[in-house]
Amino acid sequence: TCFTPDCYDFPRELSMAMNVAEDPCTDFYQFVCGRWSKVHPVDKNQFTSLQRKIFFSLYDDIRKGPWNQQSAREKSAIALSMCEDIFINRQEYLDDLRNVLSQHQLGWPDIPDTDVDVLDVLVGLALDADIHLLFQMKLVPNFKQDDRLILSLSQSPSLILWFQTRALHLAGPSLGEALLQVANALGSGQDYTALVESLLKTDTNLMSMYFEGRDKDLIGYSQFQELGDLTSGRISSERWLEAVNRHLPQEAQMTAQNELYIIGTACLAVTSRFLNKYARETHRLRSFLGWHVVRTLLPLASYRLTKKLMGESSEPQMAITYLESCIGRVSDIAPYALAHFFFGKFLTETALRTAESLVNGIREASLLSFRNLSWMEEGTRREALHKLASLHKVVAFPKGLSSKEAIDNHYSYLPEFRQVQTSKLKIGKILNSSASSRDFYQTLKQSKYLSLYLHTPLIAVNAFYMFVYHVMFIMPSIHFPPYFDSRMPLAARYGGLGHVIGHEITHVFDPFMGNMDETGVKVNWFSDVSRVRFIGRLECLVRQYSEASHSYREPTSLTLSEDFADDSGLEQTFAAYRSVVPRGDASSGVGTLENDQLFFMATCHKWCSARLEGKSAYYSPKNMRCNVPLMNSWDFARAFDCKPGSPMNPVHKCSFK
Repeated sequence: TCFTPDCYDFPRELSMAMNVAEDPCTDFYQFVCGRWSKVHPVDKNQFTSLQRKIFFSLYDDIRKGPWNQQSAREKSAIALSMCEDIFINRQEYLDDLRNVLSQHQLGWPDIPDTDVDVLDVLVGLALDADIHLLFQMKLVPNFKQDDRLILSLSQSPSLILWFQTRALHLAGPSLGEALLQVANALGSGQDYTALVESLLKTDTNLMSMYFEGRDKDLIGYSQFQELGDLTSGRISSERWLEAVNRHLPQEAQMTAQNELYIIGTACLAVTSRFLNKYARETHRLRSFLGWHVVRTLLPLASYRLTKKLMGESSEPQMAITYLESCIGRVSDIAPYALAHFFFGKFLTETALRTAESLVNGIREASLLSFRNLSWMEEGTRREALHKLASLHKVVAFPKGLSSKEAIDNHYSYLPEFRQVQTSKLKIGKILNSSASSRDFYQTLKQSKYLSLYLHTPLIAVNAFYMFVYHVMFIMPSIHFPPYFDSRMPLAARYGGLGHVIGHEITHVFDPFMGNMDETGVKVNWFSDVSRVRFIGRLECLVRQYSEASHSYREPTSLTLSEDFADDSGLEQTFAAYRSVVPRGDASSGVGTLENDQLFFMATCHKWCSARLEGKSAYYSPKNMRCNVPLMNSWDFARAFDCKPGSPMNPVHKCSFK
């Protein structure tokens, strides 16, 4: 058994997962994946299986130091190793945690008796330390002005993760007990029972406010002078502007007329309501802020207390939690450096060119498809073609970060890490290596590649389209089997990673979020007639998925965006595949399978999962993600000789062609 991500015998895995006793025309998922869970009893699905390999392999790599050259890639590996040492050696760095709190005029559970501007603390934590509490605030590329950054405001992923941790691991009295243990460990020996009880009430109130405001979330550009109105007058525009400018370099100072991009106005409403509610209880507010800095940084400071906060998770679970947390922190600091350190030895120039050709081929097939759509009016067609042509893409790595020298220049602000066992400022060293807003602004002026500054978790097995920035990311982590390998047959590459790419390209025309241009401005680019026809095709898809799941789903169902991307993405991907593999070219080189059969099996093989996998609010079950798009394909029915009216070849099909 091997644990590197490229360790995958595709023909063998395909064969072992199949249940040949199943009729492919009755249930193709069971035919392709019927035995997968028996072969992979530990993993939930193909994504988590590959993710586990990447985690194990990355962990093994960072333990092979020390490194002497201190390139940016090596610095990122050392930072990750330092973080992991806390778990491996059960280390404690509570003094360092106290120092970080003090740097931001905070403390917990002992609250310093000084006056602070809470909004300034929140903004400073975000822009100077990359710690996002009530909201996430970042400098990001301004795609409307190529030489500028723009401030982005959105909900805090860290806060959402905390709410999930509370629900999953700290239900009932265990939450209060965990907080009290952390308080006793960090505090000066007082009785912190009342403080913890007050904090729990405050935290619960915030959680209620957050979920109440989600249905009023809006996305778009705004100006600083409008922030007062967006917070119902509770926090003036002037206060926001002053707080932000205190943490920006002089040459990046904002004015009242400067734009910012707000990805969800609910975070502003929640922030203003929350700060207003406790405006006369500053001690309570500062206790709340101090605690949330503590729980954010606790994995960098104490294995023992992190374990308490995770509800006494098992050692294997703690190992995964720690690795994920450490990767997340280092990815916040230098995502492309860490990705190059690990993935560079796997992803050759040949492999990356092959993946790039997949993206280009599927985009060209999509452009051709839109030129020939019979139901789309000409004006709408022109807008659709422009949206596709202007799509930015990052395939594994941005073009501007393809060399060691480029990586070193981009992360020139990273300090040197000493790979020794010392308690001196370990947490501070890792935390303070993040680029502040000042570092970030200076670095931007040296590059013409805006996509470099959209920092994403590159170690996660994923691909996605960012609506606001009109950028498609195909992560380096997904350039491995069962999705992609340059040694895999062409049909398998198109069915695997190709369908993932087709899925993400289709999100450009998402039913709910596709109403933005390439700069994130909302536009109504559909004509009335074209929109009615588009909605009719979406309703067909809703009915089909409802029948397949045996439950009626409203057209606004959360899964509709993903169902649409799966279905239409398959149409575009197969068209691209057909342009390079003619129908008469039958042999795939994998057993007795013909090329078309292998293509469709690969599209389904990537969805193989355990039978008891939990439900998702945003995705249909894996068996439906395999079966339903194929039910709409005449080419699939032809490849497996499915009779009209059979479950996998219904007479009535849905199509976006």
